[in-house]
Amino acid sequence: MTEQTNKVLIIIPHDQFRDEEYTETRTALEEAGLEVAVASSHISTAHGRFDTKVEPDITISHVKIDDYGAIVFIGGPGVEEYFDNPDVMSLVRASFQKKILLAAICSAPVIFANAGILSRRRVTAFDTRREVLEMSGAYYTEKGVVLDGELITAYDANDSKHFGEAIAKALAWRKDRKGYLV
Repeated sequence: MTEQTNKVLIIIPHDQFRDEEYTETRTALEEAGLEVAVASSHISTAHGRFDTKVEPDITISHVKIDDYGAIVFIGGPGVEEYFDNPDVMSLVRASFQKKILLAAICSAPVIFANAGILSRRRVTAFDTRREVLEMSGAYYTEKGVVLDGELITAYDANDSKHFGEAIAKALAWRKDRKGYLV
């Protein structure tokens, strides 16, 4: 087991991230004993849709994926800034290739669709994103939290706590199995 298995990177939109998706997911991860870092497109204060303020630890362009056991994308209206962001697309593809756990909630799974990693994968996301996910080759379901290999997706903010718990459980499973895929 490597030390980075216990480190999780949460990526939030710089403006208009969904507050409870961030706060409840982070709380669940920390309650499971995981170390959490936050990245965004800018290092200045990020603002949630309902006024949560977060000081990112790092910008996305400076992320070293090998430092983390999981990379988590938080949704909200602002997540569209990442839908075609070259740094985000590179980060997702490289993480997927290295089999680093990737997770996304609400509208954020569109990032995975645009990165081209959803072919023949079961996923969920907010229902307004169903078409883009299916067009990318994914099998869409409206379930709360879906695990498919190294991908975890969640339907919406109501699933935030279970989303964080699923990420923690998947990382613990990998730790127990010395890095084998879930």
